[in-house]
Order: sequence, then structure tokens, then C-alpha cells
Amino acid sequence: MSLKSYTYVVIIFLLITFLSFLHSFGALADPEKVVLTSELLEERIKSPQLQDGILNLNLTSLEIDLTEENNQFRDEFYRQVQHYLNSSDKTVGLDFSHSLIKGDLFSNRLGILTILSEETLPQDLTINERKIIESNEKFSTQPRENIDSVILFRGSLKLNEVTLKGKINFTNTIFLQKIEAKDSNFLKDIDFHDSYLGRKVDFSNSVFQENTNFRKSLFLESVKFNEVQFVKNSDFNYAQFKEKSNFSESNFNQVADFSYTFWSETSNFININCRDRILFSNSIFGSLINLSNSTFEKSIVFRNTYFRDILKLEDIKLLGIMDFSNADFLKNKAINIAGFAFDSDGAKVLGNTGKIGRFMYLKDLERNETVIRNLIQNFRNLEQIYDANQLEYKKQKLLQKVSSQKARGHSLRKLRP
Repeated sequence: MSLKSYTYVVIIFLLITFLSFLHSFGALADPEKVVLTSELLEERIKSPQLQDGILNLNLTSLEIDLTEENNQFRDEFYRQVQHYLNSSDKTVGLDFSHSLIKGDLFSNRLGILTILSEETLPQDLTINERKIIESNEKFSTQPRENIDSVILFRGSLKLNEVTLKGKINFTNTIFLQKIEAKDSNFLKDIDFHDSYLGRKVDFSNSVFQENTNFRKSLFLESVKFNEVQFVKNSDFNYAQFKEKSNFSESNFNQVADFSYTFWSETSNFININCRDRILFSNSIFGSLINLSNSTFEKSIVFRNTYFRDILKLEDIKLLGIMDFSNADFLKNKAINIAGFAFDSDGAKVLGNTGKIGRFMYLKDLERNETVIRNLIQNFRNLEQIYDANQLEYKKQKLLQKVSSQKARGHSLRKLRP
């Protein structure tokens, strides 16, 4: 064999070896999911993994078929997992991370149905679990008729990097541990209607392909919906947020309804993109609400909303209507409008005549001349002369401030030796 032919063979061999290595590396990086069987489920239940002080049932990196066509396994799955969650006197959890779940997921087949009264609660609840349950306004300390019943979900729930092909129905459920569902893909409706979420909730970086329902839900601890894609409608009507909530960098492609909501602590909607209406009517914000750097392509509605702290509208882009009709503000400097941009000819800000202009606030005029000019023109077009004059007065005060600062600076320069 000539040297040239030998060199060619060596190159081909090295190339094949390298491609085989890449194929092997790819297989390791994205392993084929193991199908969960009854035998494997029993094995996993017998050997839970300790994570953060909680015994987690390891259901990670699996293909879990809970469809009607696989009803025999589905029924066995729910029976065994429900027993695992509710037979322990210690905190346990479910970890579905990196798994593919086919079919629907139901809290009523994982939790236990309980009447919300002192005498009917399970006896093996921990002190912290009892505190969460007893904080529910439906809980009754005295025997009486027609006491509400709920589903108790005792375990923590991890759904990180999960693809769920069916619906999630977790309605009327009290969650006693945290829910963590980051970087996941939910292909069907997700329903937490009238649920009571007692610990932290984190859906960051996830995609909701269909409708999202958290109507009448109550979040006792911090909530994260950062960088979430709400592809269809999202319903948070009558929801309550008791701790800090974060929806920053999320996209709302269809209607986002936060009407009649209550926010105790800071709520962040920084850098969100709303392609349809977003509604905050009849809501109460007990602390700062931050909408900075966000884009609103249609209407954003704050009708009859009460603000106890500052509303930050810095550097937002408005293409539709922002409606503050009958809104109430506790502070005079309530609406920070620095960088506020009217990004279309149809953009408008509505509010009660003689009131809305009084609450708008700018710290200085630098880079905000266009902002205040557009808002003055906005109210003149609406024939709200008092509000336009209020902003004109604030503009003049800021100009005087700039002039005074320049004069002081000039005087100091003259006094220097």
C-alpha cells in the first residue's frame, strides 16, 4: 500500500471513530426515556431518594403513559402513588423531572378528599401542614352542616423540564408543599381553579400551549412565572398573592385576566409583552407594581383598581389604551411615567378628569420632554384640560428646577479662585 493510500485509510478511520464518539456522546446527553411499568413503579416506591430533607419518589427521565388506552396501568399508578403520598407521617414528594407524561394528571387521584373541619382532618399531619390548612378561610373549628371539602395534596411536586401531553386538573386542592415546574412544556389546559397553594410556586421558563386557569387561587408564599409563554388565555380572576410575585419577561399572546386580584407584596411584570388585552380591573395592589420596559399592543385596564404604593410605568411602549377609570391612588407621586412611549397613533391614556394627571410623576425632564408633551396632548385630545394643565404645571416646575441648578452651578464657578 502506498503512503498516499495509507494516509487516506487512516483519515477515514479517524473520521469514523470521531463520528461514533459524537453519536455516543449524543446518546449520553439525550438518553432514551425508560417506559414506566408497574414493576418499575414498585421498585421506585421502595427506594425513594432524599432531596432537601424530603423523601422523593423518583419518577424522573421516564415515559409515563396515563392515557385511557393504558387504563390498567393508569389505575395502578394512581393507587400506588396516592398511597405513597398519604400513608407517611413525614414530608414526601413526587419528582417527575425530565419525564414525558402522556394523558391527564389529576390531583383528586393523588391527594385525599377531606372535609375542612377540625374533627375530620387526618391525624398524621405535621404542625406546618395543619397551619396551612387552618389558615384557609373555609376551615371550620366547630361542627356544623355544609362544611366545604377539598383535596389535600401532601407532597412536594417537581415537574422540571417535563413534557405533559394531557391536561392538568388540580382544582379545589390545598397544596401543602412547594410546586416546582421550571422549563416545562404543557401541551393542554392547566387548571388550578380555586386552589390553595401553601408553599412556593415556580413555573419559570415554562410554556403553556393552551388555556391557563388559576381563577380564585390563593398563593400563600412567593410566586414565579418568569419568562413564561402564555400561548392562549390566562385566567387569574379573583386570585390572591400574599407574598412577592414575579411575571417578568413573560409573553401573554392572548387575553390575560387579573381582574379582582389582591397583591399584598411587590408584583413584578418587568419586560413583559402583551399581544392582547391584560386586565387588572377591580384589583388591590398593597405594594409596588412594576411594569417597566413592557410592551402593550392592545388595552391594559386598571378600572376601579386601588393602588396603595407606586405604579412604575418606566420605558413602557403603549400601542393601545391604558384605562385608569375610577382608579384610586394613595400617594401623590403614584405613577412613574419616565420613558413612557406612545408607540402608535391609537395609543391613549384614560382616567378620571381632574384626577389622573395629579398622580403622574417625573423626577426630571432629561430624556422625558417627549413623554410629558405626549401626555399633555393626550389629555387635551380627550378634552381633559385640568389634567393637561396639571402636567403642564409639573413640566414648568421641572424646568425651574433645571434652571435653578444651572444658576447655582454658574455661581459656584464664579466663586472659585
